[in-house]
Amino acid sequence: MTSNFGYRRVGAVLGSVALGWMMFLARPSLAEDAVNVASRPLPVEGGIFAVVADDVDRDGRVDLVTTNRGRSTAQILYQKAPRQFEAGPAAKVLGFHANEFARLPGAEPRYVLSAEGQGVLKMLLPDGKGSLKEGATYPFDGPYAVTAFSWPDWGISLAVAPYQGETLTVLRNFQPDTARVETAYGLAVPRQSVPGVVTVADVDGDGIAELLYTTRRSRALWRVDYPKDGKLPEPTLVWTAPTGAPRHLAVADLNGDSAADILLPLESERRIATLLNDGKGHFTSGPELTVPSSAWGPARLAIAEDRDGALLLVADTEQSLMFYRIRKGNPFRYDTVELPNDASLSQLMLRDIDGDGELDVVMVLNVVENSLRILYGPLWKALANKLHVVADSALAAAALKGEIKIQDDPSRVVAKVGDQAITVGEVRQFVMESGTGHSLQSLSGQIEILRKIIEETLLKKAVEQELGAAGPLTFEQFSSGLKGLEEKHFPLPEAPDAVVLRAYYETNREEYGIPEMVQLVQIQFRDDRDQAGDPTARQRAEQALRRLDAGEKFDQVAAELSESPRARSTGPERGFVARNAEPWLRDALRGLQTGQRTGIVESPVGYEILLIRDWRAPVFAEFDAVRAKVSDRWRSEQQQQARSRYLKTLAEQFGVTVTEKELENANPAKQ
Repeated sequence: MTSNFGYRRVGAVLGSVALGWMMFLARPSLAEDAVNVASRPLPVEGGIFAVVADDVDRDGRVDLVTTNRGRSTAQILYQKAPRQFEAGPAAKVLGFHANEFARLPGAEPRYVLSAEGQGVLKMLLPDGKGSLKEGATYPFDGPYAVTAFSWPDWGISLAVAPYQGETLTVLRNFQPDTARVETAYGLAVPRQSVPGVVTVADVDGDGIAELLYTTRRSRALWRVDYPKDGKLPEPTLVWTAPTGAPRHLAVADLNGDSAADILLPLESERRIATLLNDGKGHFTSGPELTVPSSAWGPARLAIAEDRDGALLLVADTEQSLMFYRIRKGNPFRYDTVELPNDASLSQLMLRDIDGDGELDVVMVLNVVENSLRILYGPLWKALANKLHVVADSALAAAALKGEIKIQDDPSRVVAKVGDQAITVGEVRQFVMESGTGHSLQSLSGQIEILRKIIEETLLKKAVEQELGAAGPLTFEQFSSGLKGLEEKHFPLPEAPDAVVLRAYYETNREEYGIPEMVQLVQIQFRDDRDQAGDPTARQRAEQALRRLDAGEKFDQVAAELSESPRARSTGPERGFVARNAEPWLRDALRGLQTGQRTGIVESPVGYEILLIRDWRAPVFAEFDAVRAKVSDRWRSEQQQQARSRYLKTLAEQFGVTVTEKELENANPAKQ
């Protein structure tokens, strides 16, 4: 199997895999529709920094306790009737530069504040006049966030994340009245900073919760188990993210096995990683959730079970909220909707606020006024009706049809290079570390993933052979050896003469300008909509074609039958796309003019019937203006072809076997 440095190298070249329509259709603007599902601001002045939901006055309704860092004040918003809040008096109790705060367990509304500027943990208590007052303090240098938890014989204990540094502090038996603790434990791992907010969850099913947190500068996920037999608490590494800097995590039962699975936002990658729990606290990489937004994110997640049993996941970007509806017990099946925001968030919460049984979103925006807002449920129903469903995962179809069994036995062998096996677990690991989870949405993407793993394994074996190395290669050995193989077997060629370059330009002119565009109307039938005993996607397409052949209007049949996720909100028109953007589309439209339609066409997601509504001529750059780019592209292609020939030779030399029939084309020897 390829090494970690191998993953990082090939991950850079795995960014362009055809996944169907979503790869070449522009996502429509959401701005106009957003006003119909807008969040409601709360009656509180200034910029809110943090909020806690709690029934402060014990009237059975959820109130909101807020802090304003700029004014050093805390204020309670009392919910006097569903969705009607009244602001209590603001109390100047925070001190300079206070951070997050948390409610302590118990019937009494008591809160512990990370008062960084004062260098203490500070208790905040109801003052009997509708506001809060200061209570006892515990000296603490630079606290950022506090999480309360309880272990056997530990009473109320606190896990304190720092503003900076490497140490997560655990305070055993914290006494709210006096702020005294029995013991303080500093949990630090060298070069693992900065510990983030702790999440409490029982991941091994023993009835005792574990502490989960990330160290964002090292991209690592850690757990702290209840220390038995007099041992001290200590962090254990769970997983390291290949990219991104996850500061937060969320926990939910994603696959319906009653075990706590983990979701982590990979902010710089527009992806959400999932770790699936075997019920005993052992995690394997699950399907990644893509964030189909042009904005940077996500940084925060909130997840809860919706009224219909599906999971509702909310993730933030710098300019929007992404809502995911994950099918019950199946993380491979989800739809997403994007809701624009006018600012980024500092806090995100998902729970029933107004008491109607529907999930609501509470968010704190980084703005000066109207920073605390609520989006009331039913969320998915309202959003899906008003906005555009921008992604419909096809991961389940691939898994259920056996194209690649992501949740299968991780030791099951999918391919062999010589005597070296490539297992499901290693494919999983590659997908997570290379950031190619989106490629699993199509069979061609899965083939590409396995091919890259095989190719990297072949190159590693070739380097070992060249160096006469018997043991594992170091990163420096592999890099140096790979460079030597490139120079020897597939070097970058010199630029060709003008005749060759001109001929290459004429063949690839669409790469140097605006390509030929067609406006399409689409009737799509998706494989992932197939149900046992019902017509297949192909059969449904045949039924539609018979109606068209009988004279029914294309637009009418398309509006009624198309299974494209976008068709529900935007209709069957797909707008202008590049005619030759994908091989399957190019072949389907070959020879057709405006007003003509295709027959049944197989596509990456199922089957299509397409009508050309309009056409735009291509506009090409002159050869002399792009000659240097043409030359660079020709040289790169020639080198890639030489590399492919060399890999085919290696595959024949070492022997490659793919045990999954659907993935046989991943074998370089077949290229």
